[in-house]
Amino acid sequence: MTTIHAGATLERPPGKKYSASLGFAELALPEPLPKAGTLRGWARDLPEELTLALVVPPAAHTSAEGPLRFDDAMQRAFDRCVEGADALGARFVVLPTDGRVTTGQRSRDALAAWFERWPADERRQLVWHPTGLWDPELAAPFAGKLGALHAVDPLEQDLPVGAPVLYARLRAIGMRARFHETLLLDALDAIEAAAPEQAWVAIESPRSFKEACRLQELAT
Repeated sequence: MTTIHAGATLERPPGKKYSASLGFAELALPEPLPKAGTLRGWARDLPEELTLALVVPPAAHTSAEGPLRFDDAMQRAFDRCVEGADALGARFVVLPTDGRVTTGQRSRDALAAWFERWPADERRQLVWHPTGLWDPELAAPFAGKLGALHAVDPLEQDLPVGAPVLYARLRAIGMRARFHETLLLDALDAIEAAAPEQAWVAIESPRSFKEACRLQELAT
């Protein structure tokens, strides 16, 4: 049976009301990323059982030369992100890429170089969330080569069946402005059909906390 961990995508650390209701949060913090000492203080104030994911800020994956092209400024932001993930005790680090990161060899090499640069840490799982031309049939095996989880949208993509861990992201973009109960049930059905042992579902929308709470209720 799949264990669902629903959470919201937040721009600040979760408060007591959030932590009392949900056991997972995805942090997409505004830039510049706070210093490690600040993040460490946030983490001390959060329940130990709360699982955190940190979304890599744009400055740590895109430079003036383009996506995944390291320069001095991007290297500094990258190092700060590594320190921030450590300070937060994040279980997941999520790298989003847009349509500029294509399926071509140049982009593949740049992705591999970015992931190789991230320090190995058994406490932490890297997650790659591609958009653009990367369909799951291409992205999932390549994510495996990178040593990363492939983040999926259960309302738009086929999910890998029987994976131990699934990382899902539901984002209110375009015509999809919110996640009403029918959509949440559809997402839940897709996840349960894929039958992962653990599924972490981050919702990004104007009502993400309420929607994540409702998804968690539906899953129990």
